[in-house]
Amino acid sequence: EMIRNLLPQSLLFFYKFNPLTGIICAYQSIFFYGRPPNIELLFLSTLVAIALFIFGFISFRHYEGIFVDML
Repeated sequence: EMIRNLLPQSLLFFYKFNPLTGIICAYQSIFFYGRPPNIELLFLSTLVAIALFIFGFISFRHYEGIFVDML
């Protein structure tokens, strides 16, 4: 709730796609407010984390041969 009031609507999109947002909000919801977590936000965080993992894995496989040369 507090983030929705502080952030402009244009930045709220990026806030929701942070993979840790769902996890942190779930912990806050459970421990501070005593209510169940937002399943939609947890699901979105999981999807974004999986997509970032796949993108990173594919990128690493593509650049694996020249990775040492880049460093």
